[in-house]
Amino acid sequence: MKKILLGLILIIGINASADTYRDVIASTPVYDTEIIKRPHTESYQVRVEKRIPCGYEYIKKEKNGLGALTGAVIGGIIGNQIGGGTGKDIATGIGVIAGANIGDSYNSNSYKKVQKYCIEYSYETRYRTTYTNEYVKHQIGYNNWFWYKHKKYKKFSRYKLDKIKIKEKIEF
Repeated sequence: MKKILLGLILIIGINASADTYRDVIASTPVYDTEIIKRPHTESYQVRVEKRIPCGYEYIKKEKNGLGALTGAVIGGIIGNQIGGGTGKDIATGIGVIAGANIGDSYNSNSYKKVQKYCIEYSYETRYRTTYTNEYVKHQIGYNNWFWYKHKKYKKFSRYKLDKIKIKEKIEF
């Protein structure tokens, strides 16, 4: 029976594991950096220009010939009503010239009313927010250094360790 069991063990193989411990030779802190944006509000003055109504001014209208043309037509019609024959033609001509002069002088003596604006300056306080980055380090744990089979390894943990547990697989 022992021979059969030993034969099965050799054919199938047995896997075993053993725990060994190694001394930690150094522990170095590990940090994480958090960026915090800090707002800063600052005020500043701005010069503001406002247009405010401050009365009226009268501006002479430009001559556009419309008054003279209207006066000439009306003067010609009135002059045509006076006289007869050649006198009628002369009266029409005089009426056209007189009407054009009257219409032109009426047009040039007219004014238009225009709103006058004054500029008022004032200062307003305005605000702007700027941000500065603040870098805050938080310790998140330790890298624990140890030797195993002539090589240097590290294992991260939240705390400093004195010893590291290593599982070794042993095969038969």
